[in-house]
Amino acid sequence: MKPSHRRMKKRYKRSLSGAVVLKFKRPKPARRVCALCGGVLHGVLRRRPSDLRKTSKSQRAPTRMFAGVLCGSCVALIVKDRARMKAGSATEKDVPLTRLKFVRQLKA
Repeated sequence: MKPSHRRMKKRYKRSLSGAVVLKFKRPKPARRVCALCGGVLHGVLRRRPSDLRKTSKSQRAPTRMFAGVLCGSCVALIVKDRARMKAGSATEKDVPLTRLKFVRQLKA
């Protein structure tokens, strides 16, 4: 057995010729996490890239700002930062550096 197959799930299948063949199932990829807080992103599929291409765009991730990258609470913080900057009560220096990249994307 190959070393790469050791950690895979094993299934015995009967082939068309009648022989019993050992098949290996690849493990699922890790859950997608938020770029800011590291929390799990809900509504984003856990599939390999080859399987993801076969699904429709609406099934891959929610259709909203920063979907598949940031969680809802982090998006709310970025929208608040952008609104404060637009109103003039805050500047780019007041926004934490981790969120500044996303605030600038929202600005454009």
